[in-house]
Amino acid sequence: RMPVGLVVNKVDRVPNKDELLPFIKDVSSKREFAFVAPVSAKKQKNLDSIVRECRERMPEGPFLFPEDEYTDRNLRFIAAETVREKLTLYLQQELPYSAAVEIERFETGGEQIEIHACIWVSRDNHKAIVIGKSGLMLKKIGRAARLDLVERLDHRVDLRLWVKVRDNWIDSEASVRELGH
Repeated sequence: RMPVGLVVNKVDRVPNKDELLPFIKDVSSKREFAFVAPVSAKKQKNLDSIVRECRERMPEGPFLFPEDEYTDRNLRFIAAETVREKLTLYLQQELPYSAAVEIERFETGGEQIEIHACIWVSRDNHKAIVIGKSGLMLKKIGRAARLDLVERLDHRVDLRLWVKVRDNWIDSEASVRELGH
């Protein structure tokens, strides 16, 4: 039987910690837990207890992959995900949820890796959001993604981004599949 732990988050919102005990007791009466960890993820309180409790219960096993292999995805995928991550980071609430990143060119020969990526959006106003005033947002996203890729790939990177509109691509199953979703 797999051990299950109870993680109670947002305990920073409860001024009197004694009020947590009845809640934990009530939840614990419905199921047996291997451990209970009251935490505050936002304030990063007691997070180490989750790691410690899980580690104590994990069986030792052989390594399944070489030590220097941290993903089963190729470099093109990593580049696309890095650009997508920066889109999300810098656009937050403004992020058009109908944005996709397609790597159009990925060349590793020579002194640097050359990456051409297209950010696909489904409407012209989304394109304007991604590009930003005078192209500043796209430049910010590209710079952050390039610096991240240089660190991840341990190589110089020339990253070029374009933003293009493909009307309602998200509604087309073929387009969604083609763009890797």
